[in-house]
Amino acid sequence: MNRPISLERWVQYIETIRKYRPDICIDTEIIAGLPTERKEDIEQTLNLIKHFLMLFLCDKYVLLLQ
Repeated sequence: MNRPISLERWVQYIETIRKYRPDICIDTEIIAGLPTERKEDIEQTLNLIKHFLMLFLCDKYVLLLQ
């Protein structure tokens, strides 16, 4: 894939934003399965989704406990 910014950099961007605005809501659209994508590209995308989904679920759980 021709990704100008690495997934690690995107994680840094989002974590920095959340540091200053923990209540922010960030959404995206993900297109997967393009002809030029390798299996590793798709796995990276899925790992990124899992990472941020877990953060989201943990944040919501903490809010429920308060």
